[in-house]
Amino acid sequence: MAVRRLEEEKRILVREMDHHWKSLLAYEDILKKLSYLSSSGSFKSSSCPLNDEGLKGLQSVILRQREQVKQVKLQARERYLHALSGAENINFDSASDDEFYSDSECSDDGL
Repeated sequence: MAVRRLEEEKRILVREMDHHWKSLLAYEDILKKLSYLSSSGSFKSSSCPLNDEGLKGLQSVILRQREQVKQVKLQARERYLHALSGAENINFDSASDDEFYSDSECSDDGL
């Protein structure tokens, strides 16, 4: 009985980890899109345009959020892999370790 309960808890934990990981990826994707829009000048031609100072501030906030999400992903990945050691192989990201740690898209030199 106790073994079945532990297995069920493990399945629940894996589902929760997967859900959290996917939400981090979705948030990261939104921030990438916002970064692209802010650097392409889309906010200057919108119905509520930003001046140059406002645009730089927005880009700064977006970059800071992207860096925070990157750090949370690194911590979550490390903790998840530690928690799942000995568990079935679960791939939280299709990227290899090299791709995961070298996020060239996050270095926006124009800021």
